[in-house]
Formats: sequence, C-alpha cells, structure tokens
Amino acid sequence: MLNADLRVVDTTAGARAWIGAFPAAGLFAAWGMLPATIYPVATRARAGKAATGAHALERMTDGRWVMVEAAPLEERAHGEIAVTLRDAIPRETSTGTAASTDSRHASANWSQHSSPASTLAR
Repeated sequence: MLNADLRVVDTTAGARAWIGAFPAAGLFAAWGMLPATIYPVATRARAGKAATGAHALERMTDGRWVMVEAAPLEERAHGEIAVTLRDAIPRETSTGTAASTDSRHASANWSQHSSPASTLAR
C-alpha cells in the first residue's frame, strides 16, 4: 500500500519478491525507491483517471511478465493506494505468451504500517 505521497507504508513478502525481479531493482532499492513502473500506475489511480483502476505491464529480469495494478482505497480518507503485482496472463502480454500462466496468479499487496525505508530494506 502506498500513501498519498506514493511512499510505501507496508508490504508483503510476495511484494518484495516481485519488486526484486523488476529491471534495475537493486538500483531503485539503493535510492529508496520502488521500480519506476509502479509510480505512474499509482499516480493515475490516485488521480482517479481510470474507472477500474490503473495498470501497466512490465517484463521481469527472469522473463516473466507482471501486471501492476493500482486503485485508491475507498474506505480511507487519507488517499492510500492499493498496488497489486501478479503474473500477467497471455492475452495481457504484447506477444501473447506470458512466461507464467499459473491459474492461481499469486498476488502481492502492500498494506499500511511501516516506513518506506524499512519496507524496502526487509
């Protein structure tokens, strides 16, 4: 989960695993940032520009495709944004062949509780 300033307020082990597979993940982590793809998706969701949430497709360093999805939380008044990372399905990829088509589509979400630096350092 991100706060209104797009800072991580909490994360899960699954989210950290996905984040580690993004291109240049180590560089972004050294700067205390999330991978670059996440910010425009979260910004679009925060601005309410997408009726069903915002999304982007990114190719991981291991060849898998990940779908980054974000939507503002409706029950909170502080502008938090839920970000979900999951395996892209074949029809979502430009090539039509996602590296992982596991029907479980393991998701990883952020939730509110910790600081950006401690979340990324875990």
